[in-house]
Amino acid sequence: MAHTKVQDTKSRRQHQRLRNTTIADKNLDAYHKEGTYVGLHPNLGKDGKHFDGDKAANRKWWLLPVCNRLHWYLYAFNLEKKDLLVLDSMYDHAFDEFRKSLDKYVRKLMEDMLKIVIPTFDQKGLGFPSRYAKVPKQPNNDDCGIYVIKLLEEWKEDSELPAYNNEELLKIRRRLVLDIVLSNYNTNQVSLLQKAFTITQRRNNPNRGKKKEVKTPFIAPSTKEITRRAENRK
Repeated sequence: MAHTKVQDTKSRRQHQRLRNTTIADKNLDAYHKEGTYVGLHPNLGKDGKHFDGDKAANRKWWLLPVCNRLHWYLYAFNLEKKDLLVLDSMYDHAFDEFRKSLDKYVRKLMEDMLKIVIPTFDQKGLGFPSRYAKVPKQPNNDDCGIYVIKLLEEWKEDSELPAYNNEELLKIRRRLVLDIVLSNYNTNQVSLLQKAFTITQRRNNPNRGKKKEVKTPFIAPSTKEITRRAENRK
């Protein structure tokens, strides 16, 4: 696996503490079973490293990808309308009590984040509404993460994403591999590309008399595509 540049150890530990305080499974379970709401880390937004309130205030949407019980989906919060959408490529409703609790938990998190961004924000009643938006459904049980990436990249409230088939999803996966390998943050890029061009596949039946070796550029679509992407990268 390619190694990427990461934040220094101290920053990573701070980020881990913030994440664990906010959306750790134990906190979600406590909210579902006991109604205990942990909420945001008290230092969130104070140093601007992990949550910049000024920048957040100028966004139309806040997008929060979530992986729960091995399934990825996306929350989209509209700052102007105070409206929370759930973008899920498998489900169009909260299918059990735990999902209902998680939706409520995220609503409360959004309210707390609004208080950081807009100190005068006044929470009234039971909070703003949430609803499941219409998004294309995945044709299998494996590509929820791919759909979340495409939603992050292309989703707009007034337009629909295409309904990808399995072949198209495989191509997207391959392009994502290229994005990772050719990323400026990939410190092992050169060695990975060298290995990609030298990996040799042995034939299943070597006794057939065919001695020609088959070389493949990693799992990328073609050598031409790797070269083109590498040359165009700034």
